[in-house]
Parts: sequence; C-alpha cells; structure tokens
Amino acid sequence: MSTKISLKNHLDALVCKHRLLDEQIASLHKTNAVDDLDIVSLKREKLQLKEDIVKTEKELNEQK
Repeated sequence: MSTKISLKNHLDALVCKHRLLDEQIASLHKTNAVDDLDIVSLKREKLQLKEDIVKTEKELNEQK
C-alpha cells in the first residue's frame, strides 16, 4: 500500500513540474528575450517528464 501512495505522490510531483515547465515555456515565448536553445532545452526536459509520468501511471495501474 505504501508503494502505491509513494508512486501517487511521485506522479503528482511530476505532473506539477510538467505544468510549471509548460507555463515557463509559454512565458518565454511571449517575451522573445530568450535564446531558442534555452526553450529547446526546457522542451526536452518537459518531454522527459511526460515520459516519466506515463511510466509512473503504468506502474500505478499494474498495482491495482
């Protein structure tokens, strides 16, 4: 049971980080004051988080 709770907490943290990155990227797009490489780096990080979210969701579903 504690593993499931731990996975859920981890998932919540990943989703929160993903959402914050999305907001940060959108904000940077509006300002046009940032290097495209910085945005690409943030998008890669966001994609990695999305992959981690999918993996964690799969682990949670397997524990049901």
